[in-house]
Amino acid sequence: FTLGTTLGFRTPFQGDVDPKRNQMNVYDPSLGYSRVGKIGAFQSVGSLGASIGTSKESTGIDRQGSLGVSWNLLHGFQNGLSLGTAISVGYDILSTTPGATASTAAPGYYGGDQRTEWELGIYPYLEYSFNDRLSFRTVFGYFNWYHLYGDAKSTRLLQSFVYQSMGLGISVTRDVYLYPNVQFVPDNIRSDFNNVAMTATLNIF
Repeated sequence: FTLGTTLGFRTPFQGDVDPKRNQMNVYDPSLGYSRVGKIGAFQSVGSLGASIGTSKESTGIDRQGSLGVSWNLLHGFQNGLSLGTAISVGYDILSTTPGATASTAAPGYYGGDQRTEWELGIYPYLEYSFNDRLSFRTVFGYFNWYHLYGDAKSTRLLQSFVYQSMGLGISVTRDVYLYPNVQFVPDNIRSDFNNVAMTATLNIF
């Protein structure tokens, strides 16, 4: 079981480039359950999660919370290479009817609302471990879709932006893991479309 939240800091080197969004934010608290097992030659990790919509990003679109389920299959080779695929489904719990919120209303657009009700993602990835402390990881974000809130056609899925992610995993200690990474759009590589980030995982207990 995991219980936690996420602290994010946008554009730390460029300053506050978007006055409509907080540069620093504490996101929704979440509770999760994961189970690790083995299916044939694959490591299997199944996860269930739920969050409560307390952040400004959630309250701004009347999102009370979200539910998610994911399944990760990974096969490791003896030379340090690992290949895997992660499948995830997410569902947002929204408190207002489609189109009721002025900031998200979109008349005539697949139900009249810009908010996502549920989403599906399939993410093949590759990892290579140089040693116990340093590894390389790339994720192919080409197969991800979303369904708009209020769309009467319940099975309609719209394509999200495709992206490629690359990063280095650094195990500083057993309880501190750093992941500097970059995401870019493969068919339109531009500096304003790139995202450079640093993710840190800290085990408190």
